[in-house]
Amino acid sequence: MVKRKNIKAQELDLRVSKAIEGVRLGKFKSANAAAIALGLHPNTVLKRLRGGSTQREARQQQQLLSKNQEQTLLKWIKELTASGYAPSHWILREVADEVRSNKCRVFQPQLQQQQQQTQQTQQPQQPQPQIPNLPLGQEWVPQFIQRHPNLRVKLGRRVEAQRMNGVTK
Repeated sequence: MVKRKNIKAQELDLRVSKAIEGVRLGKFKSANAAAIALGLHPNTVLKRLRGGSTQREARQQQQLLSKNQEQTLLKWIKELTASGYAPSHWILREVADEVRSNKCRVFQPQLQQQQQQTQQTQQPQQPQPQIPNLPLGQEWVPQFIQRHPNLRVKLGRRVEAQRMNGVTK
């Protein structure tokens, strides 16, 4: 179910990109014609032609973790799964809280390097509003997985009682 929403969003993004490209190359007479031909709302194409951002870009400021923090978390997940362990939702939430509060010593050098790189490459921008230190919501982990389609979710299975007792004896 997570993938389905992502595919729909990617298809929509692709159609909007085709509409913008078609208008700029003269394939369509206007943004309205491009929107009708590709089954989009005309205002969507007009806003994007005028430099508007995608929904994903617009919502980035409201995210509880910055892009760099999410990249750090993704890197940690990949390293952990490569070693043979899959993090549970609870562990993922705990590590996300650690990364967010910058308490985790393991991630400190990575975060500092990323911040230095972004400061060097970024041009002066408007200051972004600070998000208060709210706790991660109940749906944060599923939404995080939805934002990153390259993550795969493997649900744990219950172990039969006899097998479990045999292992623990």
